[in-house]
Amino acid sequence: MVLTTLLPSVAMALAVLYLLPRGVEFSDTGFYYNSIFNLREIDMQTTQFGVVWHVFSFSESFLFHRIAVFVLIWAGAYFLIRQSHEFCVGSTPSHLTEASHVFLAGLAVTPFYRNWVPDPSYNAIGYILLLMVTALALRVSVRLRRSDTCCRTEMLVTGSLLIPLFLTRPLAPLIIALVAVPLVLGFSRPDLPRLAKAAGWLLAGVAGYLVFQTLTVEPPWTTLERIDGGLERRVLLERDGALGRGLERFFEDISTFGGRDWATYLPLAAFAALVLGRNLIPPALSRTSDWVGVALLLGAVLSLAFGPTDLRALYTQAWSGSPDFGAMGFAILVCAVSALVLIPVIALWRRAPFDHWLRDWAVLLATLALCVAAFFGTGSNWLVKFQFFAGTLIGLFAIFLIAGSGGRLWKSTAIFLLLAFAYVFLSMKHAYQLPYRLPSDLSTQSEPVESARGMTFMRVDPSTRGFIEDITSLQERLPEAGPNPALIDLSGRLPMVAFLLDLSTPRTPWALSGYSGSQALFDHTIASLDRATVRNAWVLQSPARENSHDPAVLARHGLTFPDDYEAVLETWSDYVQSPIIIWIPLQNAEPRANGAGSTEQDQ
Repeated sequence: MVLTTLLPSVAMALAVLYLLPRGVEFSDTGFYYNSIFNLREIDMQTTQFGVVWHVFSFSESFLFHRIAVFVLIWAGAYFLIRQSHEFCVGSTPSHLTEASHVFLAGLAVTPFYRNWVPDPSYNAIGYILLLMVTALALRVSVRLRRSDTCCRTEMLVTGSLLIPLFLTRPLAPLIIALVAVPLVLGFSRPDLPRLAKAAGWLLAGVAGYLVFQTLTVEPPWTTLERIDGGLERRVLLERDGALGRGLERFFEDISTFGGRDWATYLPLAAFAALVLGRNLIPPALSRTSDWVGVALLLGAVLSLAFGPTDLRALYTQAWSGSPDFGAMGFAILVCAVSALVLIPVIALWRRAPFDHWLRDWAVLLATLALCVAAFFGTGSNWLVKFQFFAGTLIGLFAIFLIAGSGGRLWKSTAIFLLLAFAYVFLSMKHAYQLPYRLPSDLSTQSEPVESARGMTFMRVDPSTRGFIEDITSLQERLPEAGPNPALIDLSGRLPMVAFLLDLSTPRTPWALSGYSGSQALFDHTIASLDRATVRNAWVLQSPARENSHDPAVLARHGLTFPDDYEAVLETWSDYVQSPIIIWIPLQNAEPRANGAGSTEQDQ
């Protein structure tokens, strides 16, 4: 069984590692790195992942940060799977089982890369912290139950992770606490003195992190001021109702998928209940239950192939076909929720002892809460985002089958692992052929851009390489002494340019365009800057891009665009499908030059 998990897990891990240097996206990724490296000049941002990840700001290498994210997600997934095994099975895993945990963690991690955003985002950092905190809750419960310890080390580490989790995903600690606290107290039942000591060490961990942040990054009150500015930013963007919109969209999607071909998901629901309730099956029926599991899995494959996920597209449209990942997310959600609902009903009906099912049920609930906490509160499609984090549920069901069934369901286990590998393959296939906001697939991301900031060992497509070389040719115009100028990005889509040129991004890391309140945010940001900053700032213009920012607000600082500026570079960006013109104030201007990567239409 270990070999069954080893080969596909290693293959997927090597695929992710091989692809990590490929592709650089210019909007979200620029936002991430500006948030980390321009942290001290930003005072309008809600999520504070830049504060949390600032400990790694000693390196500007994109590849370093991508590897760090990958390793930490894998380590967190391994820790959760290992602690889930120890919590459910009640024994320390053998070396062979331990090895399978490492490989299963690889399968759990890979779906996160489906959209190919491998950089240190708030999604990635929040996921890492959620994996660690949930695993620590399971470990504390086990240790409190087995010995007289107060789990000093575990509580210190948990406390030190709660504030970073809050800063990255504000609602996540509450969601996890609602599950973790009853889990720890209900299964360990510690006496009051030990509980008080554990709580004391937890608070000590919180205080320790706050001291660490104050000494190495910034004091907590500075972070709170930035959050307050970020709330103002959300109001300006008219995104203050993101939670309500996200909930509304989520329930609409649930209604859509639940009402459309609902019978498609019945085999999956039945199989999930079979796995979670495996200890409720009489030994005499164990062989029969294994064949039932096989039949349910095969039925699930057929129903999904001809249902809303349209897996047939993978074969009829060999390379360009892509299944409906929203439907896939719904299918995984159905598995988890069905098992959580059905097993207590069956167990109470059969009057089964709690030890036969309650631990597995609690771990499944905690893992589902982890997945929900990873996206809850955002305004995007929750059901699609759920699929990014649902690899942990796949790893957990694999543990139930491998370690929890004692080999009684080996046929079902083998087929489940093969299907898990197929699911991971779909995620990697999507990442390879449809990387997020890149102009072409990852096979074309092969051109080196070693000289650009942070790009050592990175590879991009030829068009992006030309654009980066044109942009970085302006570094010779930066002042030799003093702070670098700010960048006013009229496109609202290229915050990465500020990072590449080491330009400042005062107040906000990205004045994004395209939202109903984008112009209001842009006007407010520019109007609130001091005159010297604005008069020395460079301006990026994308004349052919719709929804670009109107620069009229510059008049408040006595500037008229473009009369008071000189264009120093013209190039082309496939990313925004527009010519890009860089302007600098006239007092800093030199004769204009065309970029080496400009296309004929730019000349």
